Amino acid sequence: ADGTAYRSFLEADAGEKEILYLSFSPGVAWSGQKYSVRFPLKADHISQGDAGLVDTYGLAPTLSFSWGAQRLWSCMLGACAEIRDYASLDDRDGSQYELSCKISRFSADYSRSFYGTVGAFHEKTSADIYENTGFEAVVGGDTKLPLKTIGYVRAKYRMADYAGQETLAPEKRRDAQLQFTVGLRRSLTKRCSADLSYQRTDNNSTFGLYEYLRNVVTLSMFWSF
Repeated sequence: ADGTAYRSFLEADAGEKEILYLSFSPGVAWSGQKYSVRFPLKADHISQGDAGLVDTYGLAPTLSFSWGAQRLWSCMLGACAEIRDYASLDDRDGSQYELSCKISRFSADYSRSFYGTVGAFHEKTSADIYENTGFEAVVGGDTKLPLKTIGYVRAKYRMADYAGQETLAPEKRRDAQLQFTVGLRRSLTKRCSADLSYQRTDNNSTFGLYEYLRNVVTLSMFWSF
């Protein structure tokens, strides 16, 4: 079983934008020398400020395997199906389905890795203006650095086509998003680590209301049990 808890803290006048994220994923797993299978259930909760935002429940099975003399190549096939229940946005209630494939290549000493991921998704919602279908592609890598530190970089492209046309929109909405992330992750103790990252997101849309450019710097602490 896996569990995650995340809480953001903002300045006093922005407290209503603080995010609480809770996740719990019990399940079963099988593994061999060159493969592993995981079949977890998942339950997530997100709150914003003092109000609940959304609860999700679903399944997220994966099949991973490696090949080559030193098993420097690996592949992970994943699927996800979940139900989404919004606290107040009933029009967004629905379900989400995803398929993905990630291929990774490790250096001979496993100090560096590079990977690419492709995936497709469909979100079914009560109102068709939120229902969307699309795909995403990710490339990235990481490398070991001195002082128990890992540097990483990731670029993601995501496109989504929406089923319905909003009242003021000139046409049915299509979003194309490019996201770039770079960061450092350092082990502080056997169970505790810290992560510092910068993320730039550029979202282009056929409906100008959804166009934005966002830059975020995040400092996170992690504790494993």
